[in-house]
Amino acid sequence: MKRIALTLLFLSFSSPIFGAEKLSLSRALSLIKESPRIQASDAMTQEAHSQKNMSSSMFYPAVTLSHGYMYTNNPVGVFSAKLQQRQFTQADFAIGALNEPDAVHHSHTRFQLAQPLLHSFTDVYNYEAAKHGYEAKKAEHQFHTQQARLEISKLYYALLTLEARNQILNEGIAQLTKLEESYSLMEAPTPATTTNFLIAQSIRLKLSAQKSGITSAHQELERLLSAHLGYPESTKWDLTDPLPNVESLELKREADALRADVKAARESILAAKAASKASQSTWGPNLDFVAGYNLYSGNYKDFDDAYDVGLQFTWPIFQGPRMSQNEKAKAQLKAAKEMERATTLEAQAKKENATTNLQARIQEYEVLKEAKEKSRQANRIAKKRYAQGTLPLFHYSESIQNWVAIQQEVVEAQRRANESFVTLKFERGAL
Repeated sequence: MKRIALTLLFLSFSSPIFGAEKLSLSRALSLIKESPRIQASDAMTQEAHSQKNMSSSMFYPAVTLSHGYMYTNNPVGVFSAKLQQRQFTQADFAIGALNEPDAVHHSHTRFQLAQPLLHSFTDVYNYEAAKHGYEAKKAEHQFHTQQARLEISKLYYALLTLEARNQILNEGIAQLTKLEESYSLMEAPTPATTTNFLIAQSIRLKLSAQKSGITSAHQELERLLSAHLGYPESTKWDLTDPLPNVESLELKREADALRADVKAARESILAAKAASKASQSTWGPNLDFVAGYNLYSGNYKDFDDAYDVGLQFTWPIFQGPRMSQNEKAKAQLKAAKEMERATTLEAQAKKENATTNLQARIQEYEVLKEAKEKSRQANRIAKKRYAQGTLPLFHYSESIQNWVAIQQEVVEAQRRANESFVTLKFERGAL
């Protein structure tokens, strides 16, 4: 049973998973647009676009069609209805007919056109606010997409690293297993040899335990990757791209792009400024052009018409809620300015940190790569000496353990360098 369990553990990650979906990094990045979070961000952007269109529609004419009907014996209503229907006669001026008229049917159909001419520039400022609000949402959507690309890249590299570490552990366990087999061939092992064998066996078991931890971590990250891409959590992935070599990490020498969240913050300031102006301009005069065409009837058979054309002028003198609205708009403008300042300073600091971190990670990798070569040479010599009988089994198993540990550290350093590289691209607005 132990041999079967060891074989299954050795084979885990060592061959493609049956039914797994092949996934390159470029395909993973292209699938981001299907992510639920990105879909939600896109929907909010479309909402802002609709708000901009709605604000621009305030400049368009308003066309309405209305119809009303009443049956009344109200003296004023009867008088007005007969006058509009042009049904007035001399008899209707009699005192009795005026005071107690017979009830009449009256319908009124109106077709009206209203065109805003001047709304104290309120509509203009509202449109400007909506336009910059839409640009801010577009920039936010871009930033969310770049954040998702960064997260997907890190997950992809982390999964590749776990698979590479698993392979290293497999090789180390295989070497230690051969040592155990050589011990079993001994006719009369000494107590010291038995002790060394038990130590080597404990090292192998320790490496096997590391494999179990890697398997669990791989499953967790795989579920996270599926969630980010909008796939069921049970989806298995066969990653087709290798972990990029650190030597290949090189950013193009070009001007940094403005980070999308900084752009969004600056557009938010412009939107808040326009909204503040719109709030203040509501105290001014308003002028609208109004034209209407009317149809009157008492029996829906005979109709009389009339038209009206004119201007409507209004000037709000005082409205209490508008005082609070102005204060709110000023506070929102101040908040937008401070948020833009904070975002800009944070983005600059993160970019500097990312630059420094990438340099440190590359140096770390170079040192560990040299250590890897030394451990490889030491392990090769240890293997040769053990075969010659001049090196105890204990020291050879320690050499294997050291080689496995440094190999894993090199892979982790390679991952950290790649993560630092994509992080710097993100901070420079180039991801």
